[in-house]
Amino acid sequence: MVEVLEVIEAGTELTTDDYELDEATGQLWRLSDGDRIWWSDAAAITVSYVGGYGLPDDLPADIQRAAIEQAKSQYMASGRDPNLRSFSVPDVYQATYSVGGGDSMGKSGLLAQVEGALAPYRRVGA
Repeated sequence: MVEVLEVIEAGTELTTDDYELDEATGQLWRLSDGDRIWWSDAAAITVSYVGGYGLPDDLPADIQRAAIEQAKSQYMASGRDPNLRSFSVPDVYQATYSVGGGDSMGKSGLLAQVEGALAPYRRVGA
């Protein structure tokens, strides 16, 4: 669960009657008479919240494996371009690159299989 600690809009601290957190999507909505409205484009908005991954006291094996896999991948990729997918020299040079978040990386920058393993523990909105 995500906990919203404070919401400040244009220098004014809002009360919980002024906003609503949709925990399913992680979106924070501005409220007006109980109805969801868009936040003002002109106002500076600061949100303080607690979120992230909720880890149990006894860390499950799937999280341990995910952390090891991510660390191994980052170690093995050190010193090279992480977007390089293939390299050849036959007629002198050919390379294939992926864009960030490509075939092996999820939206978070973690390996897709690591992101999937951690998904059940994710706090929405983090």
